[in-house]
This record gives sequence, structure tokens and C-alpha cells, in this order.
Amino acid sequence: MWNENDDVLTRAAVLFSCYDFRESRRELENHGITNIYRLLPRIPQPALHIAWHTRLGFRQVYAIVRVDSETWRRLGRITSIRGLVSLPSPPPHPRYIKAIALFLGRILYVSWIVPERRVDQVHGEVVEWAEKNNAVLVGSGLRLPIWNCTGRLGLDSENIEENAKEYRLARNTRLHRSRMPILDYIIVSVLDRFPLITASRLRKVLYAIQARIEEGGREILGAEFKGRYLYRYYKSLSQERIVGRIWAYKLIHPVHERLVVAVDPGVAETAYALVASTLSAATILESSQAVILSLLAHPQAMRQIMEYLGVDVLYTFYPLVTTVFPMPYELYHPLEGRWMNNIIPGLFEILARMRLIRQATKQ
Repeated sequence: MWNENDDVLTRAAVLFSCYDFRESRRELENHGITNIYRLLPRIPQPALHIAWHTRLGFRQVYAIVRVDSETWRRLGRITSIRGLVSLPSPPPHPRYIKAIALFLGRILYVSWIVPERRVDQVHGEVVEWAEKNNAVLVGSGLRLPIWNCTGRLGLDSENIEENAKEYRLARNTRLHRSRMPILDYIIVSVLDRFPLITASRLRKVLYAIQARIEEGGREILGAEFKGRYLYRYYKSLSQERIVGRIWAYKLIHPVHERLVVAVDPGVAETAYALVASTLSAATILESSQAVILSLLAHPQAMRQIMEYLGVDVLYTFYPLVTTVFPMPYELYHPLEGRWMNNIIPGLFEILARMRLIRQATKQ
């Protein structure tokens, strides 16, 4: 059954949503999880990185639209942001797109990760684009990380109440202070692409390039970020729960079904608690228009979640294909300290001149 957690590996997978396996060994041992690095290879991939974008100054903009049959046919062959740009009516700000999904009924979902200062501008352009493409729902809000720190799954009242407490923390919008934000963004992006990567590999520039290979280019290979320096930034982010947690959904829900539901904003806390208690998503998107839940769960858990939400469900969608993209660090200029619309030319060479990269070899 989906809610039995006697297996150590499954219990570890649940706790990895709350504790960083790289940094929280003592806390995990207190929950009976030892030999962490022997367990990691047994976690089926892919897993999803649970990042707390709000603390880094980002908001989410999203649009759900109903497209025509020709666009739908072309979307069936699109697997990249570059492919989206080729559409007759492409979504605006393609390099800030965080996820695209196709739903049953010729419905397209797009979400953008947007620096807070640009939210109004991007949201306005997204509304304009969506209205031209049969908008179903458009909004902007906070992407909340899902943590389960109880170490167990189940929709009993005690577990739901405990997980509801995490919702209040997840809505914290206090900004993380950093002297070198570009390193924070690169760390998030690499973990988005490689959530189970080891600390030693995190410092290799190659993984940063691969995380955004379509947008990032190959300016420098065979190079490394300064290990201690980079890991100091990683450790700071991890201590504040901004990075390092994972959603090992294939292990937690080996038998599952998928639904995307939009629920009334008034039940956001309840929705968060239900999702955390079942670990049926890595994040939820809370906006004034709706709370978007991209659910993956055992059929029994899914039925119980939908029963709890009941009349507060505004829309239900059936996802066919979903693609999630890492954070677009290549749009941030580290010298000017601002986000651009296009890739920063020679970004890794700039980082090398800033002495953040060593043993760099030009290609």
C-alpha cells in the first residue's frame, strides 16, 4: 500500500524531501537513515529537485490556453524552448520558461520563472498572449516547495496537521542574502538538472553547461568552480532549505496516476498539507486566481486528495507530456547584477576573470 513506510529506502525517500542528504546526515540518522550513499544508487531516476525560488527573489507566471489543431500537432513534436519559439504564436519571454505541459483536449500549460522586479511586465505580456490563444487561466504567484518532515505518508489528521505547519514556512518571502548571486543561480540550475549529483561533481563547470546546454553554449570546458568557495554558497542555501531536497516520486509512488488541478485559493494551506502528506508533488503554485497542483500519486492517494478538495476544485486537467527546465542562470549578468532577455556572451569567461573558475581551458 502507498502509505506503508516500513521499508528503509522508502522512508529515506520521504525524508529526502525535508533533509539534504549531502548536509543533514545527523538529522537523517536520528530518523534511522544510515549509509546514505549506499541508498542513493537505489533511488530510481528521474527525481525532481525541490527548490525554494521565492527566497531567491523569483515569482511564477503561468498560462493555460486552448490551442488550435495545427498548433497542437506541432506541439506534439516540440521538446525544447527553441521549438516553442518556432510556433506561429510563441509564448513571450521563452528563455524564462520553467515548464511546458500538454493536457488532454488541446490544452497547453506554460509557466515562467521571473525575477520579482519583472513580474508585472512579464505577466502583462503573458495575459496579452493568452487572450489571443483562448485563455483558460492566467496568473502569477509563489512556487511553494513541498516538504514532508514527518517521515511518513498518510492522510490521517495528525499527519495533515503536522504538514500544514510547513505551508506557513514555505510562504516566507524573506530574501536570501548573497554576495555572489550568480553562484546561487548556477547551483540551483545544476541541481534542477542533476538532483542526485555529488558535492564533488557540483563544482565541475561541465554540469553547469549541460544544465542549460540549449541556451548556455560551450564557452569553457574542462574547468571547475573553486570548490570551497562554491560549496560555501551551497551550504548556505542548503541550511535555509533553498536547495538540496529531492522528490523521488518513482520510489514513493511506483504505481501512480497524474492529474493537474486548479483549486480555490482559499484552501491553499489544506492543499499544501494534502500534497505534503502524500508527497504527490515537488511544489505547488499559489496565486490569487488559483492554486495549481501537478499531482502524481498512487490511485488510492489521488482519490483521497480529490475527495478532500471536493467542491474547491475549479479545473481538472489530464497531462500527456510535461517538460521542466532548469533555472536560466545564463541570463544573469554577474558584473551588472541584473537579468537580461538574452544569453550573456562569454559568461564563463567572465566568471573566470572574476576568479570563480580555475583550470579553465578554452574550446
